[in-house]
Amino acid sequence: MNKKTIITIIIILLLLIAGGGVIYWYWQSQQNNNSITDSSVDVVTDGSSSGVGLPALDQPLADDKTEVDSPAVSVDTSLTTNVYYFVERFGTYSNVSDFQNIDDLKSVMSNDFYNQVIAKRKNLSFADTSSIEYEAYDAKVVRLEWLDNTDIRATAKVTTRRHKITKDSNEPYSQDIIVRLDKVNNQWLVTEAVWQ
Repeated sequence: MNKKTIITIIIILLLLIAGGGVIYWYWQSQQNNNSITDSSVDVVTDGSSSGVGLPALDQPLADDKTEVDSPAVSVDTSLTTNVYYFVERFGTYSNVSDFQNIDDLKSVMSNDFYNQVIAKRKNLSFADTSSIEYEAYDAKVVRLEWLDNTDIRATAKVTTRRHKITKDSNEPYSQDIIVRLDKVNNQWLVTEAVWQ
């Protein structure tokens, strides 16, 4: 073998190793984005709801860390996934995008609940967004507490870390939401969600 052939083989091997590393990194990032692990949400089974109220926009945050405990009970993974996905998407929206998050959530909502939310959205939508003040909200799940869980119905109290974003500010706060789900045709669907 001559020197040129050896260098070519080394270059090909380095490219294969680098390509394999990129593929592995991409696969790992997809796995992390698509999975909900016990360390990402604190799941609790006892507790009670404090009733329905208006959003507490001025409630201060304790800190920036997610509460993490071991789950107290085994819960259907699809149920936890639906609650997690629903709350983060339901709580993340902008008034200038005409509340697109509701359409994104149609697949995890019952038809009745979806129609109720659409009716409320029509009152909040704006034909001309150039004349309104920009306002957006972001939500991340911090804690998930199961208030009730049977084979066909479940209720969760979810604590979120939210941000109210305007053109001049970005205000963080904590807010709870009570989410009720019913199992319909072997699929968990959100039938009610009330911000506390």
